[in-house]
Amino acid sequence: MKGSVKSISLIPISFCFLFLFRDEFVVPARHSCHPEQREAILELKNDGNVPSSLGNLSKLTTLDLSNNDFNGEIPSSLENISNLTILNLSRNRLLGKIPPSLGKLSNLTTLHLSQNKLIGKIPSSLGNLSHLTHLTLGANRLVGEILSSLENLSHLTFLSICENDLSGEIPSSFGNFSRLTFLDISANGFVGEIPPSFGRLKHLTTLSAEDNNLSGNFPVTLLNLTKLFVLSLDDNQFTGMLPPNISSLSNLEFFYIRGNAFIGTLPSSLFTIPSLTYVDLVDNQLNGTLDFGNVSLLSSKIIDLRLGNNNFMGSIPRSISKLVNLFALDLSHLNTQGSVFGLSILWNLKSLTDLDISYLNTTTAIDLNALLSRFKWLNNLNLTGNHVTVEDRSADAESPLSFQSSYEPNTTCGD
Repeated sequence: MKGSVKSISLIPISFCFLFLFRDEFVVPARHSCHPEQREAILELKNDGNVPSSLGNLSKLTTLDLSNNDFNGEIPSSLENISNLTILNLSRNRLLGKIPPSLGKLSNLTTLHLSQNKLIGKIPSSLGNLSHLTHLTLGANRLVGEILSSLENLSHLTFLSICENDLSGEIPSSFGNFSRLTFLDISANGFVGEIPPSFGRLKHLTTLSAEDNNLSGNFPVTLLNLTKLFVLSLDDNQFTGMLPPNISSLSNLEFFYIRGNAFIGTLPSSLFTIPSLTYVDLVDNQLNGTLDFGNVSLLSSKIIDLRLGNNNFMGSIPRSISKLVNLFALDLSHLNTQGSVFGLSILWNLKSLTDLDISYLNTTTAIDLNALLSRFKWLNNLNLTGNHVTVEDRSADAESPLSFQSSYEPNTTCGD
């Protein structure tokens, strides 16, 4: 049925929502609804729009209509539910602008409007929601700059505004969100540098800023964020060198800087971070020889290492054999300067499912049989631009390989 409610939490209205399980009959509740409450709930069941009569449910504290097919605009009458602390309208097909009247819900702690079709600017009135801890507006069609009025949201711990058309510079006032643990501003049109004030976000564990037009050197202010375990700066316009003391991010697990213009050598201190698990440096201008430093055979947790399409040169360091937990390895376009490349250096990496060693500039022929016999779990293999020998093609037939290399971060905006 169009507009059927999959999840709704109406508290407290004397259990009057225990009423309709099918269109054909009514289950009477012990405590009857007020007429305006009954009208609101009946409209919820039978109308694809969020009914304006919900504004009559004045005692409501939680309203969760997420994961439905509601369409139309968000009714401004919701401002009348003055006791509301949680409003979740995410994952619907809601249209129009965010009503400025939502800024009157002074008791709100959680506002989820992500994954709809909302347009226009973020209303400045949301800055009045001084108790807000969770705000998700991601995966809509919002435009404009981030307003300074939002700096009043000093209790925010979770902020997601990803996958919109927001623009301008990131306000330095974001540094006032001292309780923030999660920040996703990815897939917008933000420009300029990450403000130095970000260094004050001492509780931040996740920063996703990929797919913008951010620029400048690597934001060293982020090195103050010792609780950070996800740092994603993919697909921006960052330049300069990576800081040698990047190991200050001592809890980092995910380090993504793909698709920028970073230069210089790869700091070996990166691989001393004991929690490091995913590293993607593909499509930059990093150079020099590869150096994994004193990576430990026992402590290394890296399972995904992508260094391809840079300007690295020289042989593959023998220390790579200590990364025994690797599932994915990309060393494409490594300029081995015509030196001999021995596959045996990779033999310890028995868990590999994704291997890209294309365009190695080596004079050595790569024995496909030897490679397939060692790596039983390979799903993706890219040997493009090398001299590959195959003596017995039956080995190839037994392996369900895709001769390519592909990667997409598994993230969902607004969650």
